[in-house]
Amino acid sequence: MTFAETRTGRLLLRALTEADRQTVIRIQAEARGVAEAQFDSWLEDWAHFGFGYVAAIERATGELVGVGGVRLREWNGEKILNLYYRFVPTARGRGCATEMSRAVIDWADRTVPHYPVQISVDVRNVASLKVAGRLGFDTYLDVPLGGPVIRHFRRS
Repeated sequence: MTFAETRTGRLLLRALTEADRQTVIRIQAEARGVAEAQFDSWLEDWAHFGFGYVAAIERATGELVGVGGVRLREWNGEKILNLYYRFVPTARGRGCATEMSRAVIDWADRTVPHYPVQISVDVRNVASLKVAGRLGFDTYLDVPLGGPVIRHFRRS
């Protein structure tokens, strides 16, 4: 069930590699220690499962402009595929997250259909909420998380 390199209209989606580390950490914009640990766990997913979050490369420039895809997680006692997307500011608002997500969801539907795909978004993140809507996901559950509400989406 390995994710193979995939081309969309504007993007090349491929496995993350160690060479992507610094760019992905900048995209994540998290505290460095957090982003380093995240990246390590994402590489472990690829080694263990043969899939995970992908590098989104803009085909026209060859630049790594985003990271995302699906990652096998346990959530509320259920195994799910967590759909994630984050892009550099210059790629935002151009439909790249939707384009990448559609390709990855299509792969998941064909390859691991027994796991539901779920998107979890801070309700203050309007752009990510719009992506979830464009992908045809509906609100599944709202969970207050010590302040912000996290909205979880699934397809009907």
